[in-house]
Amino acid sequence: MLIETPTGIDNIEAIARLDGVDMVSIGTNDLSAELGVPGDYRHPRVREAHLHAIECCKRAGKCVAIGGIGDVAYVAELVALGAAPLLFSGIDGELLRGAAQQAGSQALQALQALQAGNAAQVRAS
Repeated sequence: MLIETPTGIDNIEAIARLDGVDMVSIGTNDLSAELGVPGDYRHPRVREAHLHAIECCKRAGKCVAIGGIGDVAYVAELVALGAAPLLFSGIDGELLRGAAQQAGSQALQALQALQAGNAAQVRAS
């Protein structure tokens, strides 16, 4: 179950206790935006949400993974407090940007190769 809103955080223990919910995850990037502090992972409101989630999930007997944080030291703090030690490879925006940059680079290389080939043909004629 992915939680990304203050309402979700407020209800996280009840959500974690639902049959079929094995783990709860928090999308901090979106949560921080919803809290009015986009990207500020160490803001007191964000930290309060993380601590609340950890405690509620402990009581519910479920693990909580906290993602969307680029600060490895802060992630380590949360793991030490009881968050699941799961690593996220990146957030969706970063992954999409990387894929778009790679596709653009490949297209540019193909265009340059085509232009170089055409220039050679023009010189040969």
